[in-house]
Amino acid sequence: MLRPNQSGQQVQDIGKPHRPTYIGIHTRDDATNVLYVSSGIREALGYTPEQLMSKPATSFIADECPTDYPLIYNRESQEEEEDEADVHSLFLNVKHANGTTVLERVTSIKCSNCVIVVAMAFPEIIGQRQKELQVEMLNGAMKR
Repeated sequence: MLRPNQSGQQVQDIGKPHRPTYIGIHTRDDATNVLYVSSGIREALGYTPEQLMSKPATSFIADECPTDYPLIYNRESQEEEEDEADVHSLFLNVKHANGTTVLERVTSIKCSNCVIVVAMAFPEIIGQRQKELQVEMLNGAMKR
């Protein structure tokens, strides 16, 4: 972010990095069709909510195996209790509307027929630093 310095020139603010966040809901099946996405998606990934509606959430994942993503929610071979809920936290590289890749930390909640996702974008982090960020978070002290 830019801010004016004492002489009025615009300079990079080296304070706390900005973390665009949004909420999304997609179907809990192999299609992963987007049912809802908040307006924060525009700042995080450059899309409007309308551009994502009814499209597969997996089509926006830039990692090598986006088709593996629904597998963490579909355990049809295992018995599930009706009131069972699963929460997953993972890192994904996601496609930005401008063609670049953005690292996101995704917390997702599995419901009976959908998945609720809260995603936080890390636009300043290059993909190679993903492991470094995961270690910082595991230590409980994510540097800002």
